[in-house]
Amino acid sequence: MEHVYRPDRILGNALTELTPWHYHRWGAALGSLIPPGGKFLIGSDVRESSPRFRAGLIQGLCSAGASVVDLGTLPTTMVYYAMARTTANACAIVTGDDAPAEYNGLRWRIGNQPPCSGHFALFHIFEEEENRRNDVSGNHADLNGSECKGSERKGSVRTLDITFDYVAWYQETWFDTCATPLGVVVDPMHGSWAGKARRYLQAIFPHMLVSSIRDEPDPDFGGRIPSSTVPGQLEALSWEVDRRRADIGFAFDADGNRLTLIDGCGIPLQPEKTAWFLLDSFGDCMKGELMLHDAGCSEVILDRLRRSGVELLSVPRGCTSFWKMMRNTGACLGFETGGYYYFRGIRGSSDPLFIACWILDRVATLRESGMSFTSWRAGAPRFAITPELVLEISEIEAVMRHLAKRWKTKPLEVEGGMRLRNEDGWLYLRECRASNSLSVRIEAVDKKKLYALLRNTAGALDDAGLSGKEILKIAY
Repeated sequence: MEHVYRPDRILGNALTELTPWHYHRWGAALGSLIPPGGKFLIGSDVRESSPRFRAGLIQGLCSAGASVVDLGTLPTTMVYYAMARTTANACAIVTGDDAPAEYNGLRWRIGNQPPCSGHFALFHIFEEEENRRNDVSGNHADLNGSECKGSERKGSVRTLDITFDYVAWYQETWFDTCATPLGVVVDPMHGSWAGKARRYLQAIFPHMLVSSIRDEPDPDFGGRIPSSTVPGQLEALSWEVDRRRADIGFAFDADGNRLTLIDGCGIPLQPEKTAWFLLDSFGDCMKGELMLHDAGCSEVILDRLRRSGVELLSVPRGCTSFWKMMRNTGACLGFETGGYYYFRGIRGSSDPLFIACWILDRVATLRESGMSFTSWRAGAPRFAITPELVLEISEIEAVMRHLAKRWKTKPLEVEGGMRLRNEDGWLYLRECRASNSLSVRIEAVDKKKLYALLRNTAGALDDAGLSGKEILKIAY
């Protein structure tokens, strides 16, 4: 079980590694961290295993005396909104993030504290304690059902629909937005925003025409991995934006944290260009302000930001790391190259619906002045960089050695990963422990050099006994 404990969450195979009993124990542990009768919010994503895991978690919290508020199935960001809105003591979300459908996990916050090593140590204590008790009594949790036996129910459970309050806040925030009509297409990828994102955006911007694809919740996510970083996942949205001649498209991932933009020509925007668009909307107000980024960001963009007067700080990648640093530093904006954007105006959190609303307001203002979003993108800074290339690789150390040999340089440790650099560009590598894979990103001085570096990297994979064609297939 140890490997399901990640630095900032729990993630494991729902069929072979996770059971309602585990969630019961984690709930009992988390419930012990708040005062008796304290308010604990619970939500979950659309995965098939989520309802029974949520039931186990709720019963564990009740055994600790918590007052549980069940928010139902909804995006992770809405649970965080509800926690702030209701001044709850804590919250937890049963979610596998954007992992394949057979996975699930858990995210949580205790007050303003995200997951930490102390929480995981407490999980071990509660698991061992229950195992000892069961060895003596023979009373074990029902692993196949929603009931988790063996503990007295002390707390309470009630339900709450936070969606009306959530949408009302957005309507109030963007009530005076530019009334220019726009064509918008959203793609929730059958995840937690399915059946919600289109309706919410249409209610917030009634003068716009909002349509959708893959808008039905599906525990299997249509048989695909629900992440915009997976090759081919944006093709359907790109095609639909182009077919409808819409102004912009938005892709959401499974649990609703990640956002990817598509322009009016059906071309996906790199995360740096989305961040540049957000910064551009502030005008000169960003001079002297702090912005957070991760180590995989384009150096061309970072250099442009420095010259425009923006203060920069590199942060280890991960929602928890960014949220903590946003709160600790008071940064105005933060962005990860995986497609996460953090705003000071929403308590340092990342809410893709907030980002979508901010962008739509700005796009409408541009259109009123005679410029389309596609025209803006064409005039934005250009850089030769790959998207995030995720390779399923187990021999990560061997790959690193061959890459260093091919690049004729020693790898340097950077925030959250390793970097190789030569006169033509750089390569950033990050181990993805959640999926036993390697995330690769390459930036070069121009496109010709980028293709050469890609071929060089493919050769290093061949040297390690792997298929170098895979990285070329994903990149192209």
